[in-house]
Amino acid sequence: MSTSRRDAALAELRARTAGFAGLPLASASDVISMQQGGRDVILIDVRSPPERAVSTLPGALDQHSFAALAREEPERVAAAVLVPFCTIGYRSGLYCE
Repeated sequence: MSTSRRDAALAELRARTAGFAGLPLASASDVISMQQGGRDVILIDVRSPPERAVSTLPGALDQHSFAALAREEPERVAAAVLVPFCTIGYRSGLYCE
C-alpha cells in the first residue's frame, strides 16, 4: 500500500471513529492484566462469521452468544468487564454505542 493511500485510509478511519472518543480503550495487555487480577472479562467478537472462522480470541463470544449470556446471567454480565473487538475498532465502536 502506498503512503498516500495509507494516509487516506487512516484519515477516513479517524473521521469515522471520531464519535467514539468517549469510549474506554483496552489494550491486549490491559485485558490480560484484568484477567490475571481475577476480573471477569467477557470478550465479544463483533466480526462477521467468515472472519471469525479464520481466527478469534480464546473464549470470545459472538454477538448472539453474548446476548444469550446477558439474558441467562444478567448479574454476571453487569459485573463483568465487557470488551467488544473487531479488526480495527470501527465495528466494535458501533457495537458499544
